[in-house]
Amino acid sequence: MRTTIWVCVMLAAAFSAPAGYLIWEARESSSPPADALVFESTVIDVGNVTLGSIPVEFKIQNTGTSPRRIIGRLEVCSTKVCLGSGQPLNATIAAHSSYSLRCELHVQVVGPFESSFDVYLDDAGLRTVTLTVRGIGVASRNAINGSETPKQP
Repeated sequence: MRTTIWVCVMLAAAFSAPAGYLIWEARESSSPPADALVFESTVIDVGNVTLGSIPVEFKIQNTGTSPRRIIGRLEVCSTKVCLGSGQPLNATIAAHSSYSLRCELHVQVVGPFESSFDVYLDDAGLRTVTLTVRGIGVASRNAINGSETPKQP
């Protein structure tokens, strides 16, 4: 009887070890890959900005081994600022290369501002990244000299 129990224990151990390894291996291979598209920064602080328009640029690196896409509509406005490119965003970024997401920031009032928008990255699945631009709108030199009245928020 003892021998039978001992044989059963040995057989159970012999068969459960490979099964455990297979389950572990399946779980490891199904874990999501690291993001291939990486932003240098998702927040840009432009500091003090004279009322008007300035270019803003978000830099993206494709660290993956295949092309990846960034898609969306780059347009957002508030009472203080507008941020946009004027066209839909649909760019393919080649493997191991970089891309500059360029847009125009239009500061409309004096004072602090922050504007955010979402872009969608297709890199082994669709994911959303929020990009933010912040700063402080300041009056132009003409406004300081009295030839122009700055808008207040």
